[in-house]
Amino acid sequence: MNNVANINDVSNSVKATPSILHSGTPVITTGIMAKLYGTDEVNVKMNFSRNADRFIEGKHYFKLEGVELKVFKDRVTESYPVKFHDQIVGKRARSLTLWTERGAARHAKMLDTDQAWDVFEALEDFYFTKKDNSQRKAKQIAGCLTSEQQEVIKQLVLNRGKALPKDKQAKAMITMWSSLKSHFGCTYKEIDSDKFTEALSLAARVPLEGEYLPKQTEQFVNCRVLHHYDDKGAIIKSEIAADDEQLTSPKVFADLAESRGYVMVKKDDIYCDSTVSANVNAAYGNFKILKEIWYEKINPFLSTFSPEISSQVSGAMGNVDGPIYLAKLSLTPKLPA
Repeated sequence: MNNVANINDVSNSVKATPSILHSGTPVITTGIMAKLYGTDEVNVKMNFSRNADRFIEGKHYFKLEGVELKVFKDRVTESYPVKFHDQIVGKRARSLTLWTERGAARHAKMLDTDQAWDVFEALEDFYFTKKDNSQRKAKQIAGCLTSEQQEVIKQLVLNRGKALPKDKQAKAMITMWSSLKSHFGCTYKEIDSDKFTEALSLAARVPLEGEYLPKQTEQFVNCRVLHHYDDKGAIIKSEIAADDEQLTSPKVFADLAESRGYVMVKKDDIYCDSTVSANVNAAYGNFKILKEIWYEKINPFLSTFSPEISSQVSGAMGNVDGPIYLAKLSLTPKLPA
């Protein structure tokens, strides 16, 4: 419950964050980003200065100065409530850095705070897509991934990330999400349902070697997926198959079982109907009476006059007794109560 509550808190914080656009592109300030990621501006700026070669102006960030900064400040004053003015840009600021979605993703990987993963996903869902609401609705109507398909992709990303050292997990997950968005041009929740297999394959193949794993290390991911279709051929459910699960026909399964020493028998071939069971039960009861009469009353007299005949009948009795008794035992589950 605590984890769910934390995720909800993160989502609510991101939703409450004022949306900022620059040249039609959603951007976020250093201060707001630092607060969401659970750090401070100084740490963000230090990370940027140490990794400046990994950021490209115009792609990962915009730096506003002079007239451009003044125009931006005026727009903030006109477009946002007073309580947000200082959060977005200070009155005395001489420059302002605005981070794009790609820039925010790189900072999330470098900061590596406990909440980086949840924050980045919330930013993807609720912040950087605000300008595309009409397009998002159109895509949803057209048919995006189902919630089950989204969960399959999410679990694959989580499993790949959790296979890494703890301090590398959040960074690797963000790398995979960024690769999906870069490839499809939208968040994974907006990918067309008919592109599910392609998205799953891409998430499994995003290279993590070098930065997250030793370059010599190979990572193989089991991506066997079972699709469930409705009568119209549309996928209604998708799930990752467990390592010990196999999908096969009854004949192939029977052949596989037989090759391992098992015998496959239909239930109808094992159990007879109640009439046959009752007849066998009656035969056994009558034979038991005959045995008692033979051994207690007839055989003692016959053995005196004709030992040979007595021996033959007793042997026959023994030969019949075993099979009838075994037949009765095998049919016991089907005998009437």
